[in-house]
Amino acid sequence: MTAEIAVMNEEAVALAADSAISGPKIFTSANKIFALSKHHPVAIMINDSARFLGVPWETIIKSYRAQLGDRSFPTLREQAAHFLGFFDQPNPLFPASVQIECNGSLFARFYEAIRSAIEEQLEKRIINGESLTRAKIERQVSQVITEVHELWTAEPDAPSLPSDHASGVMTAYGGTIERAIVTTFKKLPLSPRARQQLAEIAGALVSIRRPNPLCPWHSGVVIAGFGSEDYFPSLYPFELDTIALSRLKYSQEQPTQIGPEGDSAAVRAFAQREQVATFMEGIDVTIAEAMGAYWRYRLPELVAEVADKAGLDAKAKAKLGEDTRDWCATTVGLFDEILKERRRAVYGPIVRVVAMMPKDELAAMAESLVNLTSFKRKVTEEAETVGGPIDVAVISKGDGLIWVKRKHYFEPELNQQFFANYYRRGR
Repeated sequence: MTAEIAVMNEEAVALAADSAISGPKIFTSANKIFALSKHHPVAIMINDSARFLGVPWETIIKSYRAQLGDRSFPTLREQAAHFLGFFDQPNPLFPASVQIECNGSLFARFYEAIRSAIEEQLEKRIINGESLTRAKIERQVSQVITEVHELWTAEPDAPSLPSDHASGVMTAYGGTIERAIVTTFKKLPLSPRARQQLAEIAGALVSIRRPNPLCPWHSGVVIAGFGSEDYFPSLYPFELDTIALSRLKYSQEQPTQIGPEGDSAAVRAFAQREQVATFMEGIDVTIAEAMGAYWRYRLPELVAEVADKAGLDAKAKAKLGEDTRDWCATTVGLFDEILKERRRAVYGPIVRVVAMMPKDELAAMAESLVNLTSFKRKVTEEAETVGGPIDVAVISKGDGLIWVKRKHYFEPELNQQFFANYYRRGR
């Protein structure tokens, strides 16, 4: 996993990221911040997966940078759109054969999760002493598949994709989808309708807006900096899922705009955000949500308990519940207001100070917040998925991208030719 921070004000944006990368082992030497252009003040941070469809993100970014050259864009939004367009075309990094292979494994992985849910339901019925016939098993299989189908096909398409993308994938990848179905479900009885629904689920996985939590190369991408006509920094975060038929499936999170028409300052965390949210909000987000949920459900129960102790009959008890429904909602709403006030009391003052910070203090704050998450992982029983050297960069309109801290896998003083050739090489 990853901890990444962006601290922004009207002068600059500071980016900080740890170096841990998880897999069968945890390594602490990964690069997660890159210059998106060698000539203009734009950077990119990567989180979640170190590869996208099997290609290292460093290779992807440097290939894009070579293609970009010294071209600039009036706004960062246009720069971000151009970067996403790099994937949205026939690309030698992601040939059709790779797209088919990767999406085939994606379908199989999702089908395995469906099969596990089916087997869990069948096992429960057997434990309860039920004798399962083939017809009963087929109905159970169809029921689970239908539930998943309804969940995924009810979502809107990703805005970047054509409306017929799912049907196009089902047609072009029909053999791949069928092989994944046969291999995964094996002897489980599938009705023709269930098979069709599984094919439609495959189409939805690569076309709807919802990210696929089982996608092994799902990646977070954060683009920050300035366009050529931007006077203040902005930040655009995206989630990338896959490429099918040479079309990228992605979704955009809330961007951050700094300046007179936006925010004066901002602190954004990506990937493992919990500790930063606790620092910025004054309370652990999980605890705050749990407290709100507890009172939302507990207050009506308390009213019912009072009615029982008062010896009210069913009619009077129902009337009391009806009469106090608005009161319960108002009480929970008051709790929500307390949480909002906590945010104003803690978050607001921090942001007001961030708005006044010089560039070096922005960098120090970004690094400290990554360290906070790393330290929490170190002193708890959770895996140390945040750690290693912290890379820190500051991007400003006048100075461009400045590395405050940056690790190298080589000794810089022994490799002066690397720095001498940096701008001569495309990448």
